[in-house]
Amino acid sequence: MLLVLSVAALAVQLFVILGRIDDSARADVAEDVSRVLWAQARRIDSQAELGIRHGTARLVGGLAVDPRVAAAWVVDGDGKVLSSLHRRDVGKDFGSLLAARPAAVRGALASAAFAGNSGRALFAGNTPAIALSQEVLVGVDPTRYAMLVVEADAGPVTARLRHEAGRRFLRNAAGVLAFTLVLWLLLRAAWTERTRKLQAAAARLWFEGEPLDTGVRGGDELADVAREIEQASARVRRQARLLRTVSQASLAAQRLTDRSALGMEICRILVQEGGYTMAGLMRLQPDGHTLVQATLVGFDPERNRFPDADLDDPADADRPTVRALHTGETQVHNDLASEARPTATMVQMGALGLRAAVVVPLVEMGQKLGVLILADREPHRFDTDFLVAITSAAADISAGIILREREQLAADAEHRLTVALNAAALGTWENHLGTGEMRANARWFEMLGLNPHRDAEAATTWRERLHPEDAPLLERAYARLADPAIKHFEIDMRLRHAEGHWAWIHSRGMVLERDTQGQPLRLAGVHLDMTQQRRDEAQLRIAADAFANSHEGILICDGDGVILSVNRAFERVTGYTAEEAVGRPPSMLSSGHQDEAFYQRMWEEIAQRGRWEGEVWNRRKSGEVYPEWLAITRIRHEGGRVNYLGQFIDISERKQVQSRIEELSRTDPLTGLPNRRSFGEFVAARLAGAQPRLAVLLFNIDRFKQVNESLGYGTGDEVLKMLAGRLAAVFGEGSTLARVSGDEFAVALPGAGEAEARAVVDKLQLDLQQPFEIAGQRLVLGLSAGLALSPEHGTEAELLLVSATAALNLSRSEGERRLAVYSPRQPGASLRRLTLESQLRLALQRRELFAVYQPQVALADGRLVGLEALVRWRHPERGVVPPGEFIPVAEEAGLIAAIGDFMLRESCQAAVRMHAAGLPPVPVSVNIATGQLRRADFLPQVLSELESSGLAPALLEIEITESMLMADVQSTISLLAALRERGVRVAIDDFGTGYSSLAYLGRLSLDRLKIDQSFVRDLRVPGPAEGIVRTVIALARSLRLNTLAEGVEQAEDAERLRALGCDDAQGYLYDRPLAEADLLAKYRT
Repeated sequence: MLLVLSVAALAVQLFVILGRIDDSARADVAEDVSRVLWAQARRIDSQAELGIRHGTARLVGGLAVDPRVAAAWVVDGDGKVLSSLHRRDVGKDFGSLLAARPAAVRGALASAAFAGNSGRALFAGNTPAIALSQEVLVGVDPTRYAMLVVEADAGPVTARLRHEAGRRFLRNAAGVLAFTLVLWLLLRAAWTERTRKLQAAAARLWFEGEPLDTGVRGGDELADVAREIEQASARVRRQARLLRTVSQASLAAQRLTDRSALGMEICRILVQEGGYTMAGLMRLQPDGHTLVQATLVGFDPERNRFPDADLDDPADADRPTVRALHTGETQVHNDLASEARPTATMVQMGALGLRAAVVVPLVEMGQKLGVLILADREPHRFDTDFLVAITSAAADISAGIILREREQLAADAEHRLTVALNAAALGTWENHLGTGEMRANARWFEMLGLNPHRDAEAATTWRERLHPEDAPLLERAYARLADPAIKHFEIDMRLRHAEGHWAWIHSRGMVLERDTQGQPLRLAGVHLDMTQQRRDEAQLRIAADAFANSHEGILICDGDGVILSVNRAFERVTGYTAEEAVGRPPSMLSSGHQDEAFYQRMWEEIAQRGRWEGEVWNRRKSGEVYPEWLAITRIRHEGGRVNYLGQFIDISERKQVQSRIEELSRTDPLTGLPNRRSFGEFVAARLAGAQPRLAVLLFNIDRFKQVNESLGYGTGDEVLKMLAGRLAAVFGEGSTLARVSGDEFAVALPGAGEAEARAVVDKLQLDLQQPFEIAGQRLVLGLSAGLALSPEHGTEAELLLVSATAALNLSRSEGERRLAVYSPRQPGASLRRLTLESQLRLALQRRELFAVYQPQVALADGRLVGLEALVRWRHPERGVVPPGEFIPVAEEAGLIAAIGDFMLRESCQAAVRMHAAGLPPVPVSVNIATGQLRRADFLPQVLSELESSGLAPALLEIEITESMLMADVQSTISLLAALRERGVRVAIDDFGTGYSSLAYLGRLSLDRLKIDQSFVRDLRVPGPAEGIVRTVIALARSLRLNTLAEGVEQAEDAERLRALGCDDAQGYLYDRPLAEADLLAKYRT
């Protein structure tokens, strides 16, 4: 009965153990593999953060050494396999790879690939398969994550445990059969105590501390379980220690920056924390083939030095260190005593009592760095767990070494660059053209007198310091970089120094980055301060030119007043050669014109101030006495030596010319009459006398422009001279006659009033009825006259002239051959108009005019389709002058054509700049004045501006008015056709306000009709405006022309125009006229 019960009990125990083996095996495998998986995942993260591209595949492959890992994949969020144990799986869909697996396994693996199950173990039903996963980092720019999925197989572990359980059952059963009674007695006596010990020992099972001793001895099943627990405890503690050691080594690789210190720390960790007897590093030298011992821990490195190895020496090919680097595989020797062909290093290790060794290659991204050597007195110390861990640790160490070397190289390079830049006094800069961000070193700021900390923002706004004359040079240099073949530029430019002066800077730069369209996005370069060099060069040139080529006579004397050197101008003025003058005193030139006291005062002033200048009369070699302007400068040298520099010019001709210039400055060269200046002085002198009564008459020849244009300017000049003669005959000697401008004459009648002046004008008009006979022509001229009287209209000369001019303008506006007397009712109107005209002329010279651009948009979708260039005037005192104020003045004064030329040139250049800066390639419209259109060179001028600016003809639109069309129809048709043939667009501005002939309109080469804003504005009220607009649009469509409505200010206007079929629009509803920068900020693509 006891035997049966014993056997039954053993059988039950066997069945229970067998029933638990599956779950226990799967739990153990899941736990062990989870730890390995977690460690590998963290290494993959580290590789990705370091930017190591192929690290993931190597670390995934490292899982293959674990027999419990059946398969492993890295799967991204789209289900695509990025890496796998099997290269054939890479790039495939993860779901398709699982199709051949059982449903339970397929479901578990699919769930594990979901990020929410990271770190969990999923059992595939009753199968031995286990699905585990960890989320890993696969990219940092941009940040990308994937799932590391592992399929673990608990089958081999389950089989082993089942086998062991069966063996124990048979052994125990045999013992029971032989010793049933004895065992029954012994078990009865000892079972309870031993079980308690085993339970207590199991409670102490942990990763740390000393190996677990259960205290249970014997050969029964309980003792076997106790031994299994003790072995498992030892294995767990060994793995925990291994993981801790590897983790500390990896952290050291990331923390330490010095390569030697890193090697020493890693070896220390392996020996002290890992418990291995010896650890060492052999480093590959820069020659690429010599391995030299770098670090050894565990033994005295001086007394126990391993021999160097040569990767290229066939004699060293079998050495484990060489073989590891050649093959890239870890070399394991778990029993050195049993090696068939031990190397010298193995023999050396054996002499030190070492029984096992391993050599791990340190290779990163194909670069061989060296080997890591580990050895221990215990044989078979280096198992599979160790190999997996040390392989990962070696990868971390290799990455750390590479990273530190690169950081050190970068630091060394940066230090060398900084030293070189400082030595060369170079300022470095980097400019992001898209954002305007500018970074520069301290020297860059110092060149401009700025503080790099206080004035950091000055780098971003550095273009504001650019000299206006150098801005086009910089723009052209930047524009050339748009060509991908051009990567560098070089330019000398001036930047405003903080102290106010201009600093000459030599800028050299290159393109670092281009945008998707190939345009430069980031530039970098250096600045060299050339200010002092420029000054020095200028001084050298001045010194050389001043002496050799100066028009001034120069002589240099020593401290005793003896001539040392003279220039060519000295020889030319004085008549003495250099050979005749050198060695003699300057007194050789004295004429005796100045006395001794004069020269004594001169030398006293030189002694006190170091310089004297004044007029001196000297004598040439020929004996001729001449005046000169002489400057003498004392020059003191180091050591007390003194020289005197004499500079002089012959002012003989100047004195003669001065009198002649004075005469010419007061006389009109064509007629010989006094000019405006002389006339003004006469009037002022007369007004200052005792009899201030005075009449001032201004005359203007009616239609004199036609004389010039039809007969030529030479004939016009002859007419002016003949007219001057008749005027002189009429007015006689008692008055002062002058020519004050092109076709205007003035006369001052002392003591005359309005009646006397009218009588004189009537007499003059009567005399002019007699024709002028010139060039075979008989010309009858008419004069318009303006009269101002003193003291009625003023007692100052300038005021009288301005008043007479105002009266003359009134006379011209009322008709020909009229006399108008100045009216004081609006005393400032004419003065303001004349002032504005004068300032406008100066504005053209001073470049005060500038262009703004009003966007033109498509009514259908609001996209930008064009720009209209509009002129503006930035007055230095008044600010921006409204165009309605100065355009009429420009038209009256004949300046509108010059303004039109400026706008044509500026608009072409601006369009090229804005298109290069990112503005959509839309055409720019330019208004053309009548004077421009009628010029014979208008077409060549347009083509020249297009060529010089680089603007495509299709991107220029010429706007003309209806009245300009009808003034000379045939010429206009020919001109517009020529423009269209060359690709230039043509539009009629303010269409509907003139008197176009439909017959001619169909023959004109046009692209667009612009509907006047008055019609657009009248659309809001009942009336004929809508009908007119509708008719214009229908006419344009029939002629296949585009229509654009001007002055669109309200949404309802735009909607109505869109309904009527209008193509495009412009106006304040869309945008006001904008400057270039504002236009780019809003419409750049």
